[in-house]
Amino acid sequence: MKILFDLYNDLVSTESSYLYRALSQAGADVYLWENKNISAFDIFDSVNPNVFVSHYKNLNIDVLKRMSESTCGLVLNVSGITENEAKNLEQTLAELNIKCSFVFYNHTKPSGFDKIKCIQIMSAADVFIPTAPPGNRQIKWGIVSDAPNLDVSEDVGDIYHKIHAGSQAPPDFDVAYGVVDLNRVSSIYENILLSSDDPSITCGQMFFDMTLRLTGKCAVSLTDTNKKDIGNFMQSIFPDLPEDPAAAKTYLISTILRKHTCVNRAERFAQNLDMPDELLVNLRKIQDSLKINLQNSRS
Repeated sequence: MKILFDLYNDLVSTESSYLYRALSQAGADVYLWENKNISAFDIFDSVNPNVFVSHYKNLNIDVLKRMSESTCGLVLNVSGITENEAKNLEQTLAELNIKCSFVFYNHTKPSGFDKIKCIQIMSAADVFIPTAPPGNRQIKWGIVSDAPNLDVSEDVGDIYHKIHAGSQAPPDFDVAYGVVDLNRVSSIYENILLSSDDPSITCGQMFFDMTLRLTGKCAVSLTDTNKKDIGNFMQSIFPDLPEDPAAAKTYLISTILRKHTCVNRAERFAQNLDMPDELLVNLRKIQDSLKINLQNSRS
């Protein structure tokens, strides 16, 4: 089975590249469409994939036309899709005779899919992003937000960076970092505070990545808008969180390493695509080695 991944990464997620890399290391026949100067027709002719993986926002006329001329199956991330968009997407794929193996969402289940299988594949820690080891001095807090302005709590103290989760920093911020850059400079910060009402920031890859990477903690700022959503998220993935801070830190890291890395998500993806058992075994071996390597790097 040949799988072609569209590079649909954005500022808060490296999902397409981490799924590609995990499956590649497990021995899957996978390809990544990185260079968008290569047309849909050319990349499909070159790879001749059995499955194409993308985000629904990336589907365009050329991709749909090329897929309608082949037997290639489709898998889509549909996070953020509206009910009307989902219904229209189902209708379009049916009219073009494009088989969609399944669609998936990261956080909130969408409405509107009646005939296509819709599952959850959560965001995850990308263990493949390189980072520098902690230095002798660290800034106490990095505060990450997607808001145009940011009020900083007195609890943070006087020394912090305001980090905008975007491509450019508004005047009120010190710097702009997407998730890749935040990982690469994470050794600068002892703690990170995620301040947003967008679950892709507070309950997404940034949270998992920073909890694994930091010497301190990754905290989430609660508001009237996000507190229910974040509470449900935390309770679902960390049901037995200890009250003691040191024990809680150990529990958070061990839980993420066991259940919430990109290799875990690649396994769920592969299971739903009915990929060979041998591949699943290889993914579990990679997962076991990651736990050992990451735990050793923190000791």
